[in-house]
Amino acid sequence: MTNLRGRTVTIRGSAVEWIPVVVIDHPASPPTGVIPDPDPKGRSVVITRRDWEFLWDQLRSATAIVDYLHRVAEEEPLELGAETNRYLDLAEKDAEAPPDSLPHWIPKTGAVRTNMPVLPHDPVASSDRFGHAIFQQILEDVAATDFTGDEMDRIALLSHLDRVAVGARAELGRLLLRRLIQCAEVPPSQHRLEHRIMYLDRGSLQLTFTTMTQLTQHHREAYQSRLLLRRQEFLRKCEAQGPIYPRTVGILLTPRHDGPRAWDTTTISTNGPPAFDDEEYARLAHVFEPNV
Repeated sequence: MTNLRGRTVTIRGSAVEWIPVVVIDHPASPPTGVIPDPDPKGRSVVITRRDWEFLWDQLRSATAIVDYLHRVAEEEPLELGAETNRYLDLAEKDAEAPPDSLPHWIPKTGAVRTNMPVLPHDPVASSDRFGHAIFQQILEDVAATDFTGDEMDRIALLSHLDRVAVGARAELGRLLLRRLIQCAEVPPSQHRLEHRIMYLDRGSLQLTFTTMTQLTQHHREAYQSRLLLRRQEFLRKCEAQGPIYPRTVGILLTPRHDGPRAWDTTTISTNGPPAFDDEEYARLAHVFEPNV
């Protein structure tokens, strides 16, 4: 298939769990009491275009939309035009639901638990449109960058980043922007490096967002070593044995001073085994030991 950016993407249909979705573009409000018949072939969702646009305005995330559709496809067909009501009902249930249990190793990482509804009651960008736009721009950077590899690798990378909870994106965007500004103000002779590490999907995905003052080859290699070190710490804590390992995705932002772009975005993604033997791991752990 060819996507809207003109890139060829190979879709292996048998490897995807499909939910048929019918969007009805009606010139006016649909008549009351119209309920689509169930699909005899399995689960499906039928909604109006108005409700479709409501969902996108609420969530601003392809991953969140797909998760929502799989969730509601389990229910009986809904009266046309009532999807907004169903969404708000589910949002209220999410707000009252107790937090899920976490794997036993998560507290060992020093992570701070954040609990928020999967479906926010208000549109995700309404409280801080600018902060949310920063996060969206990072996704756009990844989507728009020239890339000579398999386009499915890019889509997989974007899908991992899109796992960040929609309610957490504005705060993350603001944080990264503040840190980028601080990096831009550092004299060339000095170095500043800060990280935000997130564990998603019950610890099966590690995301790291880093801001750094410069992007020389030396700085790039140092960043990669640091990321792989933190990944190896992650694999040790979660006792990953392989052959299938959890994934780590790293996003590096560095300020630019030479054009319309405010920053460069660099990405690393791996689900490979530990990168270092015990001796090299100990050496790098000492090198990257935090300053006190």
